[in-house]
Amino acid sequence: MALVGGARLPAALLPRRSSVCHQQLRLQDAPRLSLHRARAASEDTSASGGDELIEDLKAKWDAVDDKPTVLLYGGGAVVALWLTSVVVG
Repeated sequence: MALVGGARLPAALLPRRSSVCHQQLRLQDAPRLSLHRARAASEDTSASGGDELIEDLKAKWDAVDDKPTVLLYGGGAVVALWLTSVVVG
């Protein structure tokens, strides 16, 4: 019997130590990670994706009829976010 947390438990209920726990693990037995370097392709797809995103945003901005209201709401959202961070901080 063993005393665990103030209660006595029979040995059959206690976890048994595995023989693996008693073996020493050596560093050379550990799995090794191989490091690979990625090379950029001759075509840079991220730059063209960024250009497409900018063109899409420009088209959407041009389609907005009430630009001052959008700017007012956007500025209000930034101020609300800043004020929230000050209160939480």
